Amino acid sequence: MGAASRILALARAAELRGELGEAAALFAQAGRLDDASRVMLLRGDGDMDPAARLRHYVQALATAPAGTNAHTQARRKHATLVLAIAASEAVTPSLRQDLLAAGRDLEALGEHEKAAEAYARAADVEGEARALARAGDVEKLDALLLGQQGRDRETMARREANEEILALVATGRRR
Repeated sequence: MGAASRILALARAAELRGELGEAAALFAQAGRLDDASRVMLLRGDGDMDPAARLRHYVQALATAPAGTNAHTQARRKHATLVLAIAASEAVTPSLRQDLLAAGRDLEALGEHEKAAEAYARAADVEGEARALARAGDVEKLDALLLGQQGRDRETMARREANEEILALVATGRRR
């Protein structure tokens, strides 16, 4: 039995014992990055703290080879967790960037409804409209576009009123 086979057997045994951190490290050492990522996802799924869960998902995403099922799963879980975290927090500039990245990931994975939700939380109207169109949700898309049209009209009316006030002030100064 070679060294890699021995390490792989130790990794499987550690996973069966529930020692997921050790199992992930051993799978990575054995060159089985997809299995290491899978175990990291399991570890994240079992953690109740959202911040710790997010760390495990980020680790799994960084470990999984691109194009593998483990990478797709890690990407989906990470994006979904970012969206869930954003639902209970105020959107800061860094959280907005995370939401935009989550929206792009979810959109690429075909999760258009969730992508639209991420874009909505990030206040990205174009991204939300695109995701809603791809999801085929005509009612929400129509409501979004009507709401945006109303906001655009209000902005134009405010701008015109401001310009009119400035013109009246300028006229008064001339007299």
